[in-house]
Amino acid sequence: AEYMGEEAPRAGQPGNLFVRLRVDEHPVLERDGADIHVMAPLTIAQAVLGGKVVVPTIDGDVEIAVAPGTQPDEKRVLRNRGVPKLRQGTRGSQYVHFKVIVPTQLSDKQKTLMTEFRAEEEKT
Repeated sequence: AEYMGEEAPRAGQPGNLFVRLRVDEHPVLERDGADIHVMAPLTIAQAVLGGKVVVPTIDGDVEIAVAPGTQPDEKRVLRNRGVPKLRQGTRGSQYVHFKVIVPTQLSDKQKTLMTEFRAEEEKT
């Protein structure tokens, strides 16, 4: 800020004040300028059938709808959920990146259902 520093000797004009900030990384949210990115894990059932997931934002958790047929790496934009832009009165966006998590272990019932699902897929 101009003229916010210490007074100059002999009644001179005050100097300029320089402030340097360091923002630590967030464990879940990733900043890109005024925009925020977050990964939202989805189960196979959520990706295929749709549903709801809770995602963190800088303002707190938000529940968002997941459309049926959501693809891996698909993203949703939450407008005005990012970082405030200085001197503009607006905010960036938050991007929710969906990641479909494939289970590595299934119960016997889940294996049966997935086998039936595969058989149906092969018919079409």
